Amino acid sequence: MEKINWNKTQIWQGCMLSSIAHAISVAQYPEFANEHSWDGDNYSMQDSQGGRGTITFNKDYCVAAFRDDNSDRICEHKDALDYLKEAPQEVQQLAESEALQYLLDEIDGNTAPVITTAFWCIQEEVYSQDPFHAMIEHGGFLLNKETMEIESAIDELQEYHDLSEKQVYLLKSLFKRKVSKPSETIVLTEEEILMIEAEDEEALSESRISFEEIGIKL
Repeated sequence: MEKINWNKTQIWQGCMLSSIAHAISVAQYPEFANEHSWDGDNYSMQDSQGGRGTITFNKDYCVAAFRDDNSDRICEHKDALDYLKEAPQEVQQLAESEALQYLLDEIDGNTAPVITTAFWCIQEEVYSQDPFHAMIEHGGFLLNKETMEIESAIDELQEYHDLSEKQVYLLKSLFKRKVSKPSETIVLTEEEILMIEAEDEEALSESRISFEEIGIKL
């Protein structure tokens, strides 16, 4: 088991920042709508190149599982919980009931989660069975932007999503409000909706779906 130099709050905030940027950008690029999503406390991501993963957050823990179809581990059919064997029982149960349910596959006629690495949080501290470099190599790379310092992440997201200055302003404003009151529903003003820069209502519909997953209403 190795302690990772991340913390739970940093990861959650990074996931929220990426999700807001994604929700803004899908108005222009709806074909990438599947790259990020929230289902309750579960944040899922994929890169459309064989990498996908899900992080489940709760008050005391988080647990993340990743599957990289390009990893040499993919053919090992290792029990997913082997990647969490030194985690507390509560974390393993959280993984079984939540995160791993998003990574199911059929193996020899049986449906089971298939992953290539994982990590977990106890309060703020982050651990993995894998050394950091191996965790990143086998799927953790999906969290590249989510684990950056916030200002650096905003720069990366602006470039990745080709965000305009108005869209970046909206991203920063919504992120600040979401972080200060995570459980409070945010309702966008007409002016803020215009900052999304959707061409029409159809384009805006993808943004609406993504925003509503994180408690932001248009």
